[in-house]
Amino acid sequence: MTIHWLWIAISTCIVIALLTGHIYERIGAARDAIRCPPTGEMIDVGGRRLHLLRKGAGSPTVIVENGSGAASHIWWAIQDKLAELTTVCTYDRAGLGWSDPASLPRTLEERAADLHAVLVHAQVPPPYLLVGYSHGGLLIRLFARDHRDAIAGLVFVDSGHESVYSSPEGNAKRTRTAFRMYGFLSRIGVVRLFRLSMGAFLK
Repeated sequence: MTIHWLWIAISTCIVIALLTGHIYERIGAARDAIRCPPTGEMIDVGGRRLHLLRKGAGSPTVIVENGSGAASHIWWAIQDKLAELTTVCTYDRAGLGWSDPASLPRTLEERAADLHAVLVHAQVPPPYLLVGYSHGGLLIRLFARDHRDAIAGLVFVDSGHESVYSSPEGNAKRTRTAFRMYGFLSRIGVVRLFRLSMGAFLK
């Protein structure tokens, strides 16, 4: 077999593998949508929907802003406990959890504006006690800067002040390639297959 035909054979195998992975992921995603519907409300914020889970009653309302790449489910156990005391909201930023994606790239200000939009459209009344986990700490500071009168307090969980970062936007650029690669691997089923393999390994 000549190099030319070898290259065609390899390319064909790659295309078939990518197509098979994509179909596998689409089937898995459709099955997940049926098995795991949104647990909270899908709030329209202007052509996109963000997932918001609201529990408890009382004031101030605790609002949890997640870390980079984290969905709201990591806070649900804590949310259940806090909901015994007051209203607690967790939500998924654009493209995470059940929330619709947004066009990229996005600034920190745009992400903070999404938080304000979901609270307004969901009619979640202030005052807010904002909890920022990791990257979320940057976002709640921006939110507090722009909506000072709505804030009861800020809680930072494993989060640094802006001064500890050489450039928050620079950090976002440095991680963008990794997130894009993760997104590509997700679309062709590699991430799903890895999770299944790890689950079988850990049993």
